[in-house]
Amino acid sequence: MSYFDELLKSTSRLMFLGGAGSGKSELALNCAFKLARLSRGTVHLFDLDQTKPLFRSREMGELLEANRVILHYGQSVLDIPNLPAGVAEILLEPGMISVLDVGGNPAGARMAGQFMDYFKSPASSVFYLINCYRPFAQGVQGIKDTLMGILEASGSGKPHIIANPNYGAGTTVNDVSSGMERTIDLLQETGLEAETLAIREDLWRDDILKRWPNIIPIKRYLNRFTGS
Repeated sequence: MSYFDELLKSTSRLMFLGGAGSGKSELALNCAFKLARLSRGTVHLFDLDQTKPLFRSREMGELLEANRVILHYGQSVLDIPNLPAGVAEILLEPGMISVLDVGGNPAGARMAGQFMDYFKSPASSVFYLINCYRPFAQGVQGIKDTLMGILEASGSGKPHIIANPNYGAGTTVNDVSSGMERTIDLLQETGLEAETLAIREDLWRDDILKRWPNIIPIKRYLNRFTGS
C-alpha cells in the first residue's frame, strides 16, 4: 500500500491550507476522488477558497458528481464570500468523509477556523502546502509570514507540511528535486519540516522515491498555470 493510501485509510476529515498557488485545491481534489474510490463512506468536498484564483475545485463540479463526491460551496454576492450550508452538521455525521479546501490567505483561514475544533480528533488531519516557486514562498521570511498568518487565522496547531514544488504544466523532475531541497532548507529556519512530497504522477520515478519515501502522486485536474 502506498504512502498516499496509508494517509487516507484512517482519516475522515482533511483540511488543506496554503498560500495561493500552493496546489491545495489540486491535492484536495485528488484526495476526494481517492476517498470516493475507497468507498468508506460518503465523501463531501467543501470549497472554502475565497481568494478568487484562476481555478478552484468548484470548477470541477460535474467530474466530482460523476465520481460520487458531493461538492459544497457558497455563492459570493458582490464579492462578499458566503459559507456553504451544513459544514458543521456533515463534519459531525458518522460515516461522512469531509475534505476542506481553504482559501489561501488569512481571511479564508479565519473562515475555516470556526471548524478547527472538529479537526482535533485522531481521524482528522490538517495539511499546509508550500510551493517554493511561488513569489510568497521564495524566501524564509515569505514562508514565515504566509504560513504563520494562515495558521494563526485558522487556529491550527502544527500541521502536516507538504512540499509541492512545481511550475505547472512545464514542471520537470529536476524542478521537483531541486524544489524539495530548497523547501527543506527554507523550513529549517522555521522549526518545521516537510513530511511529504507531492509530485505529478507522470513525473514519479524510482530515484525520487528513494530520496523521499513519503510521496503523494498527483493527477492534474486543474489545468491553468497556477495549479491551485
